[in-house]
Amino acid sequence: MLVVVSYEYERNGDRFYNENPGIFTPEQVRSLKHVSLANVLCMTEEKISPIVPDAFRVDDGSRAIPCEKFD
Repeated sequence: MLVVVSYEYERNGDRFYNENPGIFTPEQVRSLKHVSLANVLCMTEEKISPIVPDAFRVDDGSRAIPCEKFD
């Protein structure tokens, strides 16, 4: 419970939090929700492909896909 309350205070107190009203349009918020760490890595790194869709997980490479598959 303490973690939830702390997160809510941080989120609600951060004027740049992406879901706060007036920061982004609803369409922009929807677009942001579809971006993953794997997407960001593919957009910013030249020699990262193929990459696992959930970049936080350790994988043997069997689930890796080319960066071109990310939209």
